Amino acid sequence: MPAEKTNYRWRSSIACIALTFALGLACGCDKRAEEPGTRLRSWTNRGDMQGDGRRGYVRQDGSWQIRPRFDVAHEFSEELALVRMYGTSSPFSYISPSGKTVIDAIHFDSGKVVKSDRWLAAGNFSNNVALVALEGRYVIIDRAGRALAKVAADVGVDVAYGSKGLLQSEFEGGLAALEVDGEYGAIDPSGKWVIKPSYYLLSGFRDGMAVATRRRDKSSKRGVIDAGGRVVLPIEHDWVSIADKSHFVVTEGKLSGILRDDGVWTVPLAEVDIGGFSDGISTIKLKNGECKLIEPSGKVVANLPWAQCGYFSEGLCWVRSPGEAGYIDKSGVMRFTVPPNYTYLRPFLHGLTEIIDKESGDVCLIDTSGKVLWKERIEKMSWP
Repeated sequence: MPAEKTNYRWRSSIACIALTFALGLACGCDKRAEEPGTRLRSWTNRGDMQGDGRRGYVRQDGSWQIRPRFDVAHEFSEELALVRMYGTSSPFSYISPSGKTVIDAIHFDSGKVVKSDRWLAAGNFSNNVALVALEGRYVIIDRAGRALAKVAADVGVDVAYGSKGLLQSEFEGGLAALEVDGEYGAIDPSGKWVIKPSYYLLSGFRDGMAVATRRRDKSSKRGVIDAGGRVVLPIEHDWVSIADKSHFVVTEGKLSGILRDDGVWTVPLAEVDIGGFSDGISTIKLKNGECKLIEPSGKVVANLPWAQCGYFSEGLCWVRSPGEAGYIDKSGVMRFTVPPNYTYLRPFLHGLTEIIDKESGDVCLIDTSGKVLWKERIEKMSWP
């Protein structure tokens, strides 16, 4: 699955425009933030007059919901977001969409909740629980910050600093992948090891399955296991991603295809680029340059007339050819176009995305209707 690079310099400049929509520079949050289910996106304030890199959260209309006051502000999950206040030695905490602190940084001793600055990292909430990494152990907490279980482990420095305090482990599908002494296994919300640590890498669980890797060296191969630890796809492939409960995108060298769990190739190995499945649909680019939309079964949903295509996120996928660019839906129909000079298009996240004209320096923030919320021309630089 292709990795999307992020260039924080141009995000900084977009944030400068965002500030003009705010009703003042004071840190705070808006009364409308109390509405349940508000979709927010973390955004940086690094390009404003303060130039200090604070982060806050914007609404779908591009206005500030929680004005910038954090140096770390991860995305919301189940109405809670992991943050750290800017300019202080304060620890991490979880906030609600109103900006109110819901769970302070804490550590746990004999089941008691004790305020502390010893959090190394914490995970997103999933199924109403989250993991917190402390010195020498992980703790599973509920939405009130209560300790549900402890897992003894040697928590490494990379956990604390590798992702700005955000653990990648979360209880999606009822299990969380966890590293102990250099090996991964999976625990349930009670802290019980359902899959004993024995893997070099273990992805998050999707449809009751996870991608697993056993070896550390360059010959490392990948396969798929289920929530009981049973091997669903043999651990013998160069690269694997999960398309659905019975289909897997497999790469061997320069060849990619889709393999069913009974060993049948629904899309035979070939020199193709399969974008990655989202809600049962993916783009595929053939060696001759043709782009199509396919299902895991290999059925072609649509032939696309564009020369380049991305992958689906929130029901939309960018496409581009000389003279035309925009975003299509899962039937292959163009939902809206953008000026073709915007040659750098990104997938949507929480209903927003950025498009960039690398030549002029124009940067726009748009919503899923194509409406431009912010526009700014910034100095020419090395674009991603």
